[in-house]
Amino acid sequence: MFKNPFKTNKIENWYEKGLISANKREYYEAIKYFDKALEMDSNRADILSSKALALYALEKYEKALNYCNKAIKIDTNYYNAWYFKALVLNRLKRYEEALKYFDKALELEVQDEAVWRNKGNTLKELKMFDEALKCYNKVLELNNKDFYTWNNKCIVLILLEQFDEALKCYNKALKLNPNNAYFLNGKGFVLFNLEFYDEALKCLDEALKLDPDILETWGTKGNVLNQLKYYEEALKCYNKVLELDPNDVNGWYKKGYTLMKLGKNQEALKCFNKVLELNHDDEDAKKYKEELLSSKDENVVSKHSNFRMQ
Repeated sequence: MFKNPFKTNKIENWYEKGLISANKREYYEAIKYFDKALEMDSNRADILSSKALALYALEKYEKALNYCNKAIKIDTNYYNAWYFKALVLNRLKRYEEALKYFDKALELEVQDEAVWRNKGNTLKELKMFDEALKCYNKVLELNNKDFYTWNNKCIVLILLEQFDEALKCYNKALKLNPNNAYFLNGKGFVLFNLEFYDEALKCLDEALKLDPDILETWGTKGNVLNQLKYYEEALKCYNKVLELDPNDVNGWYKKGYTLMKLGKNQEALKCFNKVLELNHDDEDAKKYKEELLSSKDENVVSKHSNFRMQ
């Protein structure tokens, strides 16, 4: 069967314009061009998949899913259609389904680091941490400079409470990118959990020099100072956490805990009231509030000491 070369060229021109717009993040414009191409040939799995990805970027997930399915129906071996479908399902929090389609994409293209990375992220959401690690290791085998994956691998090791391994992981990541504030923050958190408090403080301070607006870094620094019984300094850190996020439950809880350590029980009570305003089911805050209301003892904290490490 002969094809009209002019028609084919016109389709490719519309498609190319759509891709250019999508790369500029002009997704609505991209969809217009994809639609023009599809008006001329509705059986192009590549164009259908590209439209699906543009819809995904616009958070129109159900529509994106529909176009992925159309592409797969036309060409069951078109890798991007399976991969994009997995991405959409992942965003819809349909994680088990997403895994099936990541695996299907990997059957077609086993060396794609993006698929391994996103499969790992999905497994992390499902708390299948050992399997997630395998995926992240595969990504790093393909590209050991993938900073995002180094960070995720370290986080999974922390979730598994494999702090020694997490420390090695952050050290490797920092060799590749020594000025990454998030890596320094993570390393500081690991050192805190390993009870290397002075080293933890050095890491956290380095992270804050690079980026003073990472809430977690201030929180961890406050935790370290609390463990070292530098309560006034810890309080400054928790105040910074609450400056960055006035609704951070842990920030209010730890501020209240620290105020109790300083004997400022009325101020502590206000903090625990705020915790319970944000989270009615916080049992630790309820216990502290009860003790503060029922006791005149300035050392109430010694009766119910539950400092949250996270």
